[in-house]
Amino acid sequence: MAQILVLQETPARFKPLTAVLAGRHKLTEVNSVERAMTALAAHNFDLIISRVHLESGSVFEFMHRVKQDPLLKSIPFVCFSGRFGKIARRLDPLMMRIGELHGMKKFIRLEDYCSTGTCDFNALRQTFEECL
Repeated sequence: MAQILVLQETPARFKPLTAVLAGRHKLTEVNSVERAMTALAAHNFDLIISRVHLESGSVFEFMHRVKQDPLLKSIPFVCFSGRFGKIARRLDPLMMRIGELHGMKKFIRLEDYCSTGTCDFNALRQTFEECL
């Protein structure tokens, strides 16, 4: 069972993310970059998952802080996009490239696992677990 830190400002909107991992792993959910940094200082995590589209704060600033810290930099960092549609499809490749430059392990788009109202949550879970 892995220890996973999940940063998402509105947890209720993204239950699929936590639902696919809960039960198999211990999740610590936080809703701000500062709370994420506090949790990282207090616990040992095997994986960090952060929403890429944060309303307050920057996922890239957060990732930079993690990757600059000698005690945290080896933790795999995954960016997760739960947005759908044309705008997300245009922005996500840019966000992915910036994340790669900051040391991101993987960029995961919910839209790649969901279509026409159904989602392949097993495939989504496996993709997250491959990052451990």
